[in-house]
Amino acid sequence: MSRATHGGLRYKKGDLVQCIEYTPFGQERFVLNGALEENPKFTGQTHDIDTDLYYYNARYYDPTLGRFLQADSLIANVFQPQTINPYAYVLNNPLKYTDPTGHEPFGGDENLNLNGDSGDAAVSGDGNSGDGTGGT
Repeated sequence: MSRATHGGLRYKKGDLVQCIEYTPFGQERFVLNGALEENPKFTGQTHDIDTDLYYYNARYYDPTLGRFLQADSLIANVFQPQTINPYAYVLNNPLKYTDPTGHEPFGGDENLNLNGDSGDAAVSGDGNSGDGTGGT
């Protein structure tokens, strides 16, 4: 079963006003009233309407390419080969991780410490990952 990310906007009385489902790398898969252009969108990030890119607080992400457009400023971890590509999005595993800062993937079963410091991850996901069954 694949995972999908869902975004939705509801009126106070609970009626669905806007719903967008995304592929794992962020392309829109299903859109209901997408013209509302509400932000945030994919994984809770800000969507730039003019460029169709997402801003991840440190760099821009292109969902068509599935890559960041700027290199990561953090140094790669030799024990995690996926960090060697400074443009990779969430270690090329969007079904397991999110990247709320644009610098370091978060999620899965373990705390990732890709930059070698001794601190634990203090960022939590935005809670909008679903299991592809249509629920939010």
